[in-house]
Amino acid sequence: MKEITKINLLFALLILFVWSCKDEEVSAIDPMIDGILTQVEGSVDITVAGSSWNSALVGLRSERLRLVTVKDLIESGGYETSTYKLAKSDEALASTNTTIAYVESKMDSIWDTNITQPFESVDDESLGVINFGSKQYTATSLKADSIETWLYLDSDVEFTSIDMASLQSDIAVLQGLSDLDGTEVQAFVDKINADYAQLEQDYPTIANEVQTAPEFSKAQKDLYAGLDARITAVGNTIENELSLDTRIELDAVLRDMYALTYFVDNNYTSPAQEPAVFGEISSITELRWFSEEATQEQLNNDWVLTTDIDAAETARWNLDDPDGRYGFHAILETVSINFDGQFHMISGLRMSRMAGPPNERTGVFNNIDGGSIRNLGLINFRMVTTKQLNGGQGGTLVGQLNNSTVSKCFVQGSFVDMGSQQGGFIGRPQNGAVISDCFAKVEISGKKANPFESSFIGLPVSALTVQNCYNLGGGTQKAIFGHGANIILTASGIYYDSDAVGTTVLDRGAGAYNGGTPVMLSDAGVVTDLPTSDWGNLSNFSGWSADTWEIRTEPQFDPNPRPYLKGFNYEAIADFIDVP
Repeated sequence: MKEITKINLLFALLILFVWSCKDEEVSAIDPMIDGILTQVEGSVDITVAGSSWNSALVGLRSERLRLVTVKDLIESGGYETSTYKLAKSDEALASTNTTIAYVESKMDSIWDTNITQPFESVDDESLGVINFGSKQYTATSLKADSIETWLYLDSDVEFTSIDMASLQSDIAVLQGLSDLDGTEVQAFVDKINADYAQLEQDYPTIANEVQTAPEFSKAQKDLYAGLDARITAVGNTIENELSLDTRIELDAVLRDMYALTYFVDNNYTSPAQEPAVFGEISSITELRWFSEEATQEQLNNDWVLTTDIDAAETARWNLDDPDGRYGFHAILETVSINFDGQFHMISGLRMSRMAGPPNERTGVFNNIDGGSIRNLGLINFRMVTTKQLNGGQGGTLVGQLNNSTVSKCFVQGSFVDMGSQQGGFIGRPQNGAVISDCFAKVEISGKKANPFESSFIGLPVSALTVQNCYNLGGGTQKAIFGHGANIILTASGIYYDSDAVGTTVLDRGAGAYNGGTPVMLSDAGVVTDLPTSDWGNLSNFSGWSADTWEIRTEPQFDPNPRPYLKGFNYEAIADFIDVP
């Protein structure tokens, strides 16, 4: 492209030179024009050899337009002055035309190889093109004509090398459609038409259920309401713009329709459906897949929750489970997951564990190792462990948190515990676990008094950091830690309300810590029993950020003003099904 820049400069100097020397002796400028033409030919060869086909065409077009300007000046006598003239204008014109033809031959060759020949190979009468690409074929033909016209003419419409690459891609798609087997194409079209006909038939059959059954969540009702327009849109596509992508569009509608009809036919429980986008949980069906079918390899990734989920139906899940895992299935595997709730909530989650192996950690996530959970809220949550879990620790959100972090999360609900060393929020944090900017209000109950459990953290072990958290859950003998083993605690900004929790005992006591430092939370001075009347002022919470917390009154949590995490849509709670 440097050569083209030099030629532009030569053109400018030539014209400037011609018109600025009117009083000098008359001289022939034929050699100068010959030199320019020679340099253009050299530049063309460099451009073709050193550029992609589409970039080369753009460059060659520019050279051709400049040569056409030279030709016009020769024909009009524009180079003739009192000082300079073309001695052999006919020969100059012929040489210019030859150079133009040379440039055009290069352009023709590149265009023919990359556009004309591939497009001519498309059979516009093939079943693939007729059914899936007839409009695209017409549009591609018009686009090719427009770009080809632009290549050889000065035009107000501008195209770029990107436009030509896009044209080539469009042709490649048409070639693929043209090559499709006719029998397969017909089968494909027939299947689309049959599936669509079934969809139209099924849609109205559950209308009454959706409108009257209290088991349908608002999200499911909204999904059903939106299906009507989506079914119509797919029908229009099938009728007017059928393409291979129509299968994808139709399958998405069929998937949602299947989830709703399955819900009606299976005791108002949703099927497990693999996420439409891997790494995203966007519905109750995808949450069930995440709970029951995701492999450890799939779980060991970054996951996000894209919407609030009403999980009230989990009370009806897996009621015939032979292992006594009723309701939502805990993530049993040890996972290195990074789960971001994106400030969404899951409401009404129900879990029941009849029995388990020795030392099993119970929770929504049983065991997280080297991972994180953040920006997630669980409301109206209920967990029941109806048999002794052989000394295992459990929590509502995480059973065991190993070298992992939990931040900006909360749980509100209840935990019926027949095990030991349970925590209303986290069961067993250890080995550098960090819990920050979290709160819990989980009521603990059970048939036996357990001095080792707490409504916040059950059994902290080894190094642990807890910062800017509070607990309002009651029903246990301990307010913050139930037990402890060799704990080295880094903590600040921990609060509880003894009127709500029902105890002022922070932990089991010195005997539980076996030499850890500090040996007792009451000695450490990092936990504050804040009177209910002081909770409505964020300045009473030392070190807490107004960017993270706000004072609100949310009756579904607590009748008093309390700090709540910013970012969550608490108003959405009113739309969730209230599960007893």
